[in-house]
Amino acid sequence: HEMANKPRSNKQSKRRASPPASALRRHVVASLLVAVSLPAALSLCGSRLERSGLLALEQGEPATAVAQLTRARQFAAYSGAALLGRLPGGLLWSGLSPNSEYAAGRAVLESRGEVLAAIDHFDAAIRGNPNLWPAHANLAAVQAGLGDV
Repeated sequence: HEMANKPRSNKQSKRRASPPASALRRHVVASLLVAVSLPAALSLCGSRLERSGLLALEQGEPATAVAQLTRARQFAAYSGAALLGRLPGGLLWSGLSPNSEYAAGRAVLESRGEVLAAIDHFDAAIRGNPNLWPAHANLAAVQAGLGDV
């Protein structure tokens, strides 16, 4: 009877607290894995779409290129760099490169004749690389056609 009233040792009380703590740890680890792997997966998808869009453009399929590059651009908002910030060494894709934006602008003009969409792509290319002179030249030519120079 005296043993029943005896206070529990610290070791016994820790043992009882561990299942909830262990469950919390598992939940935190699972949440971190999702938080890191989802943006990484989206970055991978965006990067692959960008490459396939550029390949379609090289093969003379501007309509397919526009579709692929547009989808890649949409992934950029949810990519690892957008959600986690830019990581050193470019570990995660951060969106269309300036050259790809320029190529998308050309493809939009060639396949659909969508001047405003092309302007958007040329602007994005110039923001990404102010020294990308073909983007400047195409933007000027398109705006001249609109009377926006």
